[in-house]
Amino acid sequence: YEGRLYDHEEGIKYMIAMKDYGVALHNVGNKTRESIEIFQEMLELDRNDNLNAKEHLLRCYMSNALGEKARELIDQYPNHKSNMFLYTLSLLNYISVLIEEEGSSITIANQSLSKAISCNK
Repeated sequence: YEGRLYDHEEGIKYMIAMKDYGVALHNVGNKTRESIEIFQEMLELDRNDNLNAKEHLLRCYMSNALGEKARELIDQYPNHKSNMFLYTLSLLNYISVLIEEEGSSITIANQSLSKAISCNK
């Protein structure tokens, strides 16, 4: 079932329970590391990501100051254009400018913010 667990009724229930548990660990249990593992496993079990585990994973990375991991995740899904992905990318680009990361520029940061804002329209 790897990669296709969500294609089966019992898999859907299991995946929903995993998502709820991962969210609870992060929000209530303050156990972000454990929730990261759960959301990573969900992405392996359901390649289509029907429950948006990647967005929960991105939130965990950002709340744990794992900007590099967050950027890698965003790069892994170049066609995913949710508000969360676009605004997080914009934030990461501005942080890169502030810390004078090689290859960063205010132009890139401003362009990514414009893309994020345009997805609201």
